[in-house]
Amino acid sequence: MMVLGLKIKYAIVDIDGVLCKHGKNIMPESIKAMNILNKNEIKVIYASGKNSWYITGGLHFSGLLKDNTIIIGENGGEIFYPYNFKIQQYKKYLKDIKKLKKEFYKKYLCNTEYGIFFSYENYSGYVWEEPKNTIFTLFPSDIKRTPPIVLKKLFDKIIKENSLNLYSFSHIDSAEVLQKGINKACALDILRKLEIIEDQSYSICFVDNINDKELAKWVHYPIAVSNAKEEIKEIVRKKGGYISKKPYGHGVLEAIKYLFGE
Repeated sequence: MMVLGLKIKYAIVDIDGVLCKHGKNIMPESIKAMNILNKNEIKVIYASGKNSWYITGGLHFSGLLKDNTIIIGENGGEIFYPYNFKIQQYKKYLKDIKKLKKEFYKKYLCNTEYGIFFSYENYSGYVWEEPKNTIFTLFPSDIKRTPPIVLKKLFDKIIKENSLNLYSFSHIDSAEVLQKGINKACALDILRKLEIIEDQSYSICFVDNINDKELAKWVHYPIAVSNAKEEIKEIVRKKGGYISKKPYGHGVLEAIKYLFGE
């Protein structure tokens, strides 16, 4: 479909921080925006750091799961096709992920009857490991007592000491470690090689955080919600994309109305 001179066939959409606030349900405005994309026969690919099955459940609950839905989970570590339960996983440096987890648990975590407890210098508190297949993610129960950036620094320390083929970053509510070669854009390259999608010149995306950096560079027309990190907004500006005035789902719907005039 031609929109503002753009031939759009694909929309790659982040979830947390874009369609919803972190850890919250997908917003009604986001659902309305995605339905406009579906009505215009634009293929929506959801790309998130969450586990693919978790994403699938959220999309089903919101009424957004379609017969042809494709999910990029674990920041590109998984490509999941809900309609036939097929899943592709990146495992090139999975041994390094297991090594880091083992070292991190041994040095900084302990299992208690109340959960996993983290302790390092003046920082301590319970953390929750999100079940994932290709990456490692920890959520602190109290980000003031255990800031995600502290977890990231310790991840980086272990990576450097053991020469692991990994990299890390922190979110507002979590920190995680990925295998080198994993990001959302790499997953799109795989879909292109499989001829499931065509060239990126037909694509737009909706993004907000640092883990969307490669995705924002990959697509033809990136869109950032107003709550996006400044580094992401700068990429969008350079590519001539759109930055919404509103945050989260409100900003997604704003951008959709700008593009489609609805």
